[in-house]
Amino acid sequence: YWTARLEYDSTAEFISGATSHLKVERSYRRLDGKPLTPGDPLRVGEVIEVELALNADNELSYVALADPKPAGCEPLDQLSGPFHEGGYGYRELHEKEIALFLPHLREGATKLRYRLRAEAPGTWRALPSRGFALYRGDVSGLSDEAVIGVRDVK
Repeated sequence: YWTARLEYDSTAEFISGATSHLKVERSYRRLDGKPLTPGDPLRVGEVIEVELALNADNELSYVALADPKPAGCEPLDQLSGPFHEGGYGYRELHEKEIALFLPHLREGATKLRYRLRAEAPGTWRALPSRGFALYRGDVSGLSDEAVIGVRDVK
């Protein structure tokens, strides 16, 4: 048996998503449900909801998602552990990303959500979210990158 893996760094101005049997889309919304756009800055202390929309071509077991945080934001819930929103899974908080593990992902659409608080002013980029099946190398997905603006409250 042979396996090969290719990784490379891109100098592109914007990183677009890609899919292989698993589509991953990330969106940010204000708590009133209004979508957050790059030209619509948050205020320091404002809480937003992150939605990860997954669409699987078939039923999958043992799926992992790595969702990089925008640098000026931190998770509202600071505890790693089980979650039940959108399905049962386990969440781990890391310095640069939030990792989500799903023992089972049904075919079709699934949405997972968590909340972030804007903590530092600036324009922050979040690298694309990565989703992949742990034991099937042909299943992966990448969302678009995101840009978040945060301004001081004055």
